Amino acid sequence: MQPFICRAYVYWKAGIHGVCLVFVLFNFYPNIFMSAICPKCTAPAEAGAKICQFCGGDLDPQVPAGSAAGYTSAGGGKSPQDYDLHLDDIANTTYSKASLSGRFVANLLDSLFTALLAIPAVFIGYVAFSKMERADVVTGVGAFVLLIVLVLIPLAYALIKDGLGAGQSWGKRVMNLMVINTDNHMPCTKGASAIRNIVSMVLGSIPYIGWLIEPIVLLSTKDGRKVGDMAARTQVIETREYR
Repeated sequence: MQPFICRAYVYWKAGIHGVCLVFVLFNFYPNIFMSAICPKCTAPAEAGAKICQFCGGDLDPQVPAGSAAGYTSAGGGKSPQDYDLHLDDIANTTYSKASLSGRFVANLLDSLFTALLAIPAVFIGYVAFSKMERADVVTGVGAFVLLIVLVLIPLAYALIKDGLGAGQSWGKRVMNLMVINTDNHMPCTKGASAIRNIVSMVLGSIPYIGWLIEPIVLLSTKDGRKVGDMAARTQVIETREYR
């Protein structure tokens, strides 16, 4: 019994350390994952930048992604009336369909990155099943515990990727794309990202025709919104068009 407890503890600690590492990177080194929002024009800005590349406004202080504070206290003293005018602008603003080739490449890059995140889980899964087949239950159970933790990492990225930074997964950031909320034109949140990606996954799991549904809808809609976007009230746009 004692060897089982020791090995399970080692695997569990390794998994916890991995999760803690991701947590620390997201919370204490946000520059790795996140951009900021210009308080003047709300365009996405690289974290640490001083001048907005779109309007030339001062990015100090920057407004965190997903915040409308750029039109209140952080927006250079803008009044509530200014904010109301901005809401009127939002209602009249539309965006063109994002580049289909850019979206394809961004999706490919995100898929490759998700696959890289899944490599440790695949390795530990192989070890777990191998040990169970050899009747090494102690090591096998410990490996399964670690496997569960490692599977959550690529799954989490696949769900919330479009809510990172200024509505940009790593693939979309490379291709200068972003996801916005169609109601307030703010960058996509992690919750909305999870909705749009879960809906797409569910549709894609339909036998035989599921993998065709989202591409067909994307191609047929004027603004390039797929079913997942309609459910989450989001849209993929070119970063340079964001306003």
